[in-house]
Amino acid sequence: MNNELLVEIGGGHRPRPNYQQFESDLGYNIITDELPYEDNSIDVVYMSHIIEHIPFYCTPGVLTKIHKKLKPGGYLRVLCPDLEQIINAYVKKDYDAFLRSNNHWGSIHPLNKTLGIGGFFLNQIISQPAGDPDNGDVDIYVGDKKVSSQAHISAFDFEMMFNLLKNVGFSSVARTEVTSFDAHQGSGQLSVNAWK
Repeated sequence: MNNELLVEIGGGHRPRPNYQQFESDLGYNIITDELPYEDNSIDVVYMSHIIEHIPFYCTPGVLTKIHKKLKPGGYLRVLCPDLEQIINAYVKKDYDAFLRSNNHWGSIHPLNKTLGIGGFFLNQIISQPAGDPDNGDVDIYVGDKKVSSQAHISAFDFEMMFNLLKNVGFSSVARTEVTSFDAHQGSGQLSVNAWK
């Protein structure tokens, strides 16, 4: 593993050891920027709780760029909130499942808390950032006036993730377990590996 090229997109203040880190706080924009490596040169790309912050219709382009940079046989590991588990909690009206202490889905915005179980559910699809509602990943403008800043703006179940990854060219896609290596250890996560 010494000579492998390992890349983490995101990671914040807890980057994976031995991984080259690219994230917005370091000036990297996953939607517009290319990874600064040759095509077919990266062994592993790791993304934990990043994909749900990418506008949904930009996701295929982002995954295509990652696929292009991976070596044949290299893989992408993606973790995100599991939409199927979120939907099951909504259908069962299981408010406790939405608590951050029970699942790694994101903090519930005060407005969503007042709207019942539908508000808790919707918070997982589109949300404002916890603590600083003006510092999200995607800003929404009406004309030249910023009206909102969003954090979560996409959601995925395994079937969606499988199809997205296969559609951009990954040869094999598998649901995996969360491991001790992963940045987030909480329940409620979808964990997927995809090989080029």
